[in-house]
Amino acid sequence: MGLPSLRRHYLAYDLIVAHGLPVEASLTRPLTPDQLRIVEWGDGPAVVIAGAGSGKTRVIVERVKYLLETRESVLPENLLVLTYNVKAARELQERLDAAVGPATRARIAVSNFHSFCQRILTENAADAGLPPRPDVLDGVAQLLLLKDIRPSLPLVYHTDWWLDQIVHFINRAKDELVHPNEFDAFVAQERRVFEERYGSYDEAAIRLERQGNLKPLRDVRGTYARLRANERAQERGEPTNHKPDALEKVANREARRTLAGTGYAQGLNAFPPEDHPRIEALTATYVADGAALEIMRLTELAGVYHAYEQELARRGALDFGEQIAAVTRLFKTRANVLRRWQRQFRYILVDEFQDANVAQIELIELLGRTPDRPDNVMVVGDDDQSIYRFRGASFAAFAEFDARFSRPPTHDPTTTPPGPPPRLRIEHNFRSVGHVLTAANRLISRNELRFAPDKQLRPDRDEGDPIEIVVCGGPEDEAVAIVDAIKSMVGTETGRRWSDFAVLYRKHRHREQIVGRLRDEDIPYTVVGGLSLFDTPEIRDLEQGLRAIANPQDDVALVRTMTAG
Repeated sequence: MGLPSLRRHYLAYDLIVAHGLPVEASLTRPLTPDQLRIVEWGDGPAVVIAGAGSGKTRVIVERVKYLLETRESVLPENLLVLTYNVKAARELQERLDAAVGPATRARIAVSNFHSFCQRILTENAADAGLPPRPDVLDGVAQLLLLKDIRPSLPLVYHTDWWLDQIVHFINRAKDELVHPNEFDAFVAQERRVFEERYGSYDEAAIRLERQGNLKPLRDVRGTYARLRANERAQERGEPTNHKPDALEKVANREARRTLAGTGYAQGLNAFPPEDHPRIEALTATYVADGAALEIMRLTELAGVYHAYEQELARRGALDFGEQIAAVTRLFKTRANVLRRWQRQFRYILVDEFQDANVAQIELIELLGRTPDRPDNVMVVGDDDQSIYRFRGASFAAFAEFDARFSRPPTHDPTTTPPGPPPRLRIEHNFRSVGHVLTAANRLISRNELRFAPDKQLRPDRDEGDPIEIVVCGGPEDEAVAIVDAIKSMVGTETGRRWSDFAVLYRKHRHREQIVGRLRDEDIPYTVVGGLSLFDTPEIRDLEQGLRAIANPQDDVALVRTMTAG
């Protein structure tokens, strides 16, 4: 089957079943030449592009071990190993326990970014202007805070149903280190663009408030927002999928839907010729009003962002995104604090770097770029594997690192050599058979934006069985196909057991149909990556109750306790 057909099936609801792919550990095999080169890399910054299944975690562990064994002046306390989430940090800790021993590992800072920043803020609370142990708000607490300040905010676009979207915006802004004042400047610029094209925004805002029902404009607003994003990207010289006529097409569709009065956008031929001028006029109105609605949305977000930050400061609390932003501000304003941490961490290794956002990259730069020694920062990741885009991460992290850690030709070469950081690669895959890697390479090669476009994963195993593609009509049919395929391959004749199979799904919402079908067929299963005990609603409610008892002034904990169950 050729690639175009494969891609066409991938866009449908499909199932890829690969047979005979046992996962084997490669922790004891000798390091490949590429891996060894990275482990024994000297001083200075380096970017390691490590493909899937290439043993990058082992390389990080062996690198730590190598530094401790070959650098006489380097103590475990001088090493900082960062990764994106708690699970990855725990895996690194376990691997390092086996490699250097639990006692030595305990002296190495191995953490995810947020836990590391919480440590810094706790130890430097006074310098950061925070209480000794500041509360960190989770997503629910952020929503409760917004509900508290909601009555004081003049919101038209954002009803209470949109509070979770406001939380998402605030978290994303902090991931990108966008201060409320900077966002104000962005909104002012967007308003100027609007008024150059459509006239007074104030008059348009009054018109929108009088309309009441803004539903017909929602899609037009979204299209205008994408249009402006593409225009800004073009101004920066970045590639876009710019479609100038998209805005008018969507507005025309909504105009026809409104005039039809049926809830459906009937074709233009369904209207008599005398109605065509009305459709054109309403289309023009919807274009301007949809654009105005986007300015209203941005203006409201700016106001909420300011009010949210003021309330956060009043409570002496932090949110998830503020932990890293607060540390970057601390390092920029307290040189003595920055130098203390720079002196401690002489070598920094960052795993899963493709998932790093702007705030995290700036933190790495502040810690790793020093005037009196090489920038000993090694980042490891795969530009084709970013999974935390909802937190602001993307393959662009590698390009950002290149820009921040490049040294000018006039720089002292005894510290860090001039030019961009070297790029090292691990393209040997120990996990998958040849057929799987061939399909993966051919699909990934079509990605338009890649940091390492010529990267090709090479198999360490044989070709394996061909990939089967099963096209299904929807999620329910897909669940039936998956379970039927598993049932057909289990039994005494094949020697396979239920535990020999794993089902991967693209998004969490796809899980329920599969789990339901397994349950209906009485097939035992375990959901990997589900909630841990301490993340279950019952335990979270219990935790908030204990917080309310310990601190009766904690309104968030009190409200959560009263609404539990």
